[in-house]
Amino acid sequence: MPHYFLAFKLIPSSITDYQKEQAERLKKHYQTINPLDTAPAHITIKAPFHRSKFLEETWENVRQYLITRPHSTITCEGLAHFNNTILYIPVHPDEQTKETLEEVRTILQQDKQITWSKHEINPIYHLTLAKRISSPINRILKETPLPPRVQIPIHNIHVFGKENESDPWNVRTFHYF
Repeated sequence: MPHYFLAFKLIPSSITDYQKEQAERLKKHYQTINPLDTAPAHITIKAPFHRSKFLEETWENVRQYLITRPHSTITCEGLAHFNNTILYIPVHPDEQTKETLEEVRTILQQDKQITWSKHEINPIYHLTLAKRISSPINRILKETPLPPRVQIPIHNIHVFGKENESDPWNVRTFHYF
């Protein structure tokens, strides 16, 4: 069954350069998984879910809503981790982005074929640097230079999809607002 997720796809910038450099370094030195090996730089809005067919009606509702939205920004700053196994850069949405995210999530939640996990109730928006970390996280944090503090304009949402678990993620559709 196909898998999908929705995300803001990041345009090339100093933060995506940092992500690429550090993800490669961490993979080489700590045998972590580089998130860029399977998907381009992005901020996830809706985590991966299974669905028998593409979400055309739901996507159209999202797209129609986004037509009314102004550009907004996110701030990427610092380093953090989830359960010592995922290293990431925290992402802080501005008020307009928060409103957009809340409404998009509301539209998606109306589609009963889209499942939600409990960690998605209060999402922590982030830019992943490494997954499946087995080395001590404090050591990795000490050896990883802090990223530049960057404000990034948000003006797109992409739907990524793949047919099988082992496939890389591909853009299925997108909308710029």
